[in-house]
Amino acid sequence: MQYIKLFNAENEREADLLLTSLKSEGIACYAQDAGAGGYLTITSGFSVFGKDIYVEQRDQERARAILQDIQAGWELESEEYHLPWYRNRVIVLRVYLVLVVLMFLGILGLNLLF
Repeated sequence: MQYIKLFNAENEREADLLLTSLKSEGIACYAQDAGAGGYLTITSGFSVFGKDIYVEQRDQERARAILQDIQAGWELESEEYHLPWYRNRVIVLRVYLVLVVLMFLGILGLNLLF
């Protein structure tokens, strides 16, 4: 039984929707935090990397067809739904980078003073 990555869901809600839909069709699947997503979920409550959805290789084609049907529905809904700035992956990642750079510069500056 070999699992392959089917999709990267943006958030927990999207991952749960996909998993529920796939399992209701009898497709074995699971979700796993992408990248450093597990750490970010612990520290900030959500991950900017999302969750990877994996399915059995033998069910790949059926799963892709279900995914396409679900995504078609999302496109209709996405016109009405906008994420708040703090849930936007790009903005949150940039804020993290700025904070890390500022911390590094602060530590460097303190080391130069003493």
